[in-house]
Formats: sequence, C-alpha cells, structure tokens
Amino acid sequence: MVKKTVKCSECGVGWKVEISAEEKAEDDAKCRQCEFEEKMKNMMAVQSGLMEKIAELENALAKEREKTSAMEERLRAAEKGLSKVVKGNEDAGDGGSIMATTPRAGEMRETGMTKADTLATGPSYREVVLREGGSKPAAVTHASHLVSSQVQVSEGMSEQVIIAGDSNLVRCAAAIKERVKGDKRVAIGTFPGQTLGTVMSQAGEQLAAKANNRNLVVIAGGLNDVLKKESSGLATTLAKGVDDMRTVSPQVQIVVCTVPEVPVRNVNLQRAVIDANKEIWRISREKGFEVVDLNREVHRWGGFQRDKIHFDKRLGHEVGWRLAGRAVAFLGGSRALRSPG
Repeated sequence: MVKKTVKCSECGVGWKVEISAEEKAEDDAKCRQCEFEEKMKNMMAVQSGLMEKIAELENALAKEREKTSAMEERLRAAEKGLSKVVKGNEDAGDGGSIMATTPRAGEMRETGMTKADTLATGPSYREVVLREGGSKPAAVTHASHLVSSQVQVSEGMSEQVIIAGDSNLVRCAAAIKERVKGDKRVAIGTFPGQTLGTVMSQAGEQLAAKANNRNLVVIAGGLNDVLKKESSGLATTLAKGVDDMRTVSPQVQIVVCTVPEVPVRNVNLQRAVIDANKEIWRISREKGFEVVDLNREVHRWGGFQRDKIHFDKRLGHEVGWRLAGRAVAFLGGSRALRSPG
C-alpha cells in the first residue's frame, strides 16, 4: 500500500489516502464536506420545486373555492326567487315558518310523535355518549312503551307523511315545517337517545292509525345504535321494521336515511357508521325501499355542535329541507300543501 496526498477538486483541501501500487488517485475526488454540500444543494433544489408546485395547487384550490362559493350564492338566490314566485301564484295564504311549541312540564322528558307544528324533547345524544362506558340507559328498557298518540291526523285526509328520527331530527324540524308550510298531514316524531328499532316501532304505531291512506314514512335513525355499540343487529332491525310497516299498510312508501358520519375521533365508531350504512343500502335492495344519503349534506356543510354528535343549525336546516322536499313531492307539490288557518 502506498500513501498519497489527494486534493479536493472543489475546495482544494488535501488529505492522505492509502492505495495499492496499481491504483491511481482520482483527479476529481471530493472531500466529504463538499460531497455533503452538493447533496444538500440538490435536495434544496428539489424542495424548492415542490414548494412551487404546492403554491400553484393552493392557488388553484382557492380559485375553485371562490367559484363554488359564488355558485352556492347564486343557487340560494335562485331558490329564494323561485319560492317567492310559487307563493305569489298560490291561492292560499303563506303558511310561513311555525315555531315549535313548548312542552308541558310533565312532558319534558317524554318522547313521541308530534304534528308539524309541535316538537318533542327527551334525552340527548350527549347523555348517550356519557353513559356509553356504563350500563345501558334506563330509557332503552321502556322505549317500546313510549306514547306515540300525541299526533292525531285530521279525519278525511287521504295522505299522511310520518317523519321519525332521533334527536338530530329536532335540529331539522324547523326547516321541515317551513317547507311543508305547517301542513297537518306531515307528522314529525322525535325520539332522542332511542335506537332504530324504537323509532321504527313508534312510526309503525302511528301508521296503523291511517293504514288505508296513502302513506309515506321517513326514518332517520341508527346513530344511537352505533353509539350504544348495538349496530351489529341493524340489518335485522331494519328488515323487521319494514316488514311490520308493510303488514299494517301494504302500499306504504318507506324512505330510510343513512347514519350521519359524525366527526368523532374514534376509529371504531367511524368504521361502525360506515358498516351500518352498507347494511342500510344492502337491505334497501332486498326490501325495495328508498334510501336518502344524508352524508351528502354532512360532507358539504360539516356543521356539528361541540359534542360532534348533534347537527348545528345550518346542517339541521339543510337536512330538514331535503327531507321535507320528499314529503312535498309525495303530497303533490307545493300547490297541494294545506297551510293551517
């Protein structure tokens, strides 16, 4: 081995290396520091290019958001204009938005069906979440005994719409009443903290009162089943509920809403919601009922209260407006609505 001095081709610093007699020192050898600096320059150049691309994508995204926002504003303006035209052409007076009545003191913890001008209250999703780690809420054990006779659809009406759901439906009720103009043929049933089976059984009891009419039943539930870790039997519950309603009223039209994908940071809960919705879609194909995907509104508006379970005012309005649209179509359109008074 022979020791030779090699100079860096960049900085000129020399160092001694051992090479065999046959080998020759490289003329363009570089010291480790110069090699490191060269690699750093290459990495910085690549990073700079990536930052430029990211900036371009962010600018493009901002422009798309502006376009989307402008389009939404135009759509809202068009809806308001159309609503004014329809109202102006109708012979009947404007039903307006009807405020929910305040329950009596003895009914504050009750659940049940109400007409389009009233609202029921009861245990919230918050209570369900807080109790999830312990025993089942006492309300579940007597849910099947809750009274649904609070609604009495007027005699002589040939159509009936029942919209039943959990406490998120409370946030949708105002928009439903506004769009149906307080039509008494539309009944809203809210069952806070109750599972899908309870919601469907209570809707079925109300359906039995007018079994010979043209009936539409809209079911918005299932989230409590997920929160209580009982969603594994959701498909069986749904199928049985549909069969029971059709036994009572063979011509009933049934609409089932998907379970909202709440923004709770719990992988198991999120997976359970997705699986529950897959089951809803699967049973809908087997039983032949309609499915309304509420997650279209959830993903578009994404508005939840701090508990990340309940809809906020905006999301509740959008979901309620959509559900009410299904009721309006069933009743024959806006002109066929019967405003109170």
